[in-house]
Amino acid sequence: MEPSTKEMLIEFFEENKKWWEDAADFCERHAKTLQPPEKERELLLSAVYRERAEKQAQEIERLRAKD
Repeated sequence: MEPSTKEMLIEFFEENKKWWEDAADFCERHAKTLQPPEKERELLLSAVYRERAEKQAQEIERLRAKD
């Protein structure tokens, strides 16, 4: 049976959320090796990526709540 559009969207957002989280983790690990101001730049990127991951999580919840 073919997955529904909703299921495909949820899968897309879940994969996208994981990518943003991985990018944030990488920036945090990389920041540990740096000195200011590069360290702050990496930490800021990490925060932005985590925010984007959270937006994906919110969209997943919104889609799951729709029935």
